[in-house]
Amino acid sequence: MFEQVPPATLQRSGCPWRLRDLGIPRQDFTQALLSLREYAEAEHFPASVITQRAITRAFSEQLALECDA
Repeated sequence: MFEQVPPATLQRSGCPWRLRDLGIPRQDFTQALLSLREYAEAEHFPASVITQRAITRAFSEQLALECDA
């Protein structure tokens, strides 16, 4: 689906991307993802990948794991 950016590339960018570096607890990150679609719809944001496809708990947890690599 999407090409993954290797962690080494992200590291070289100098831009913080790990949840721990950003001070974001994994549980908060997954909960934000799970509520993102409802928020986008409530705010009447235009259709996007967020509103077109459900974000599952499994997906949010996998993404959180990848952001803590």
